[in-house]
Amino acid sequence: MHSHVKQHLVQDLLVLAGSIFITVVLLRTHAFDSLFTALREAPVLASFIAGFFFTSVITFAPAAVAISQIGQFHPVVEVAFFGALGAASADLILFLFVQKRIKKDIDDLISESSEKNVLSVFRLEFLRWLNPVLGVLIIASPLPDEIGVALLAFSKVRVGPAVVFVFCLHFLGILAVISALQILI
Repeated sequence: MHSHVKQHLVQDLLVLAGSIFITVVLLRTHAFDSLFTALREAPVLASFIAGFFFTSVITFAPAAVAISQIGQFHPVVEVAFFGALGAASADLILFLFVQKRIKKDIDDLISESSEKNVLSVFRLEFLRWLNPVLGVLIIASPLPDEIGVALLAFSKVRVGPAVVFVFCLHFLGILAVISALQILI
């Protein structure tokens, strides 16, 4: 394995570990609760921020609760729209990161590996159309967006249409979450 690939993988793992650590600290200190309470009078910004955190498996639960609470006091369509903008923004950042950095590292690993390596499965022609389909299904499901966005980034999907489609999926998903939580509460 090339040293730059190893270096990138170590850096990527450190960024991931740091992000998880910061998120856990924010959750344990109830910083999200304080943030959304402070932003109660700014529903557009609160919806955007909650939507941004709506995409990660780690922050989904507090973001869903925040979005539901915002939706109780403000128009649901407005909350879903700005929440979807935040979620699409988070997914765009992840998409660009995976597409520019991680995809290159995986391509380097595949080119160095033998055809019997598990990573060479990504090169199979019939699976190339399946990556974006699975990515969209994962983003539309309650599963973490990280996996779906990575599948989209590994495929040859253009950024613009992907972001618009992801926005629409998040808009519908946030509407569903607000409706479901308001029925339960």
